[in-house]
Amino acid sequence: MEKARLVFVDGRGTELKKLMHPLFSDERLLKITRRKAESLRIDSACAELAFLAAQKIAFGGIKKNLYFYGENDKPYFKDEKYGCLSFAHASSVGACLIAPVRCGCDIEDKNRDVGKIEAKIRFFKGGEEENALTLWCAKESYVKLTGEGLSKPFSELFLKNSFLFDRDETELARVKTGEIGRIVWAASFVEEIDMAVTLLTAEKVMSMLSD
Repeated sequence: MEKARLVFVDGRGTELKKLMHPLFSDERLLKITRRKAESLRIDSACAELAFLAAQKIAFGGIKKNLYFYGENDKPYFKDEKYGCLSFAHASSVGACLIAPVRCGCDIEDKNRDVGKIEAKIRFFKGGEEENALTLWCAKESYVKLTGEGLSKPFSELFLKNSFLFDRDETELARVKTGEIGRIVWAASFVEEIDMAVTLLTAEKVMSMLSD
């Protein structure tokens, strides 16, 4: 695997039972059963479909139960030969990032209003030109990379020219951002790397899994 693979799966309008597949990991099945809201169950199922599709694209095949969750819900491959991975989901869209280096990803619906928390998102000294939602995705993708989760104050992180810095201007990560369909996304890496982005429907992934 020479490049990172970021795969999105759109499950809008699809019932949960039609999103489930026998190859879902035990970790994912546990997450789905713990979600009380049906919408969150659908989100989680779409994230697993994205993982299965990314796995097939990156490695040419699919195996079950390749990852587990560590501290702060950070996912890890059980065998390091597969590299690193990260999950995200929002509004019936799931995403999975697989890369040969440490990585993190986040996605948000374009319609999400973060105006009330914008002061907590932007660098406390100002100077960031990106919109607040892009900044949120970029910074959350970084704390997923590190495994810190939302305990890390976003206002102490500064995004400039696709690099993320701390308050002391130390470079922390390379960040790629973009939009695909109705989704804003960001992916953070510990080093520069090429990345391919793919958007699939849930129906298309089910077809891929049956091939």
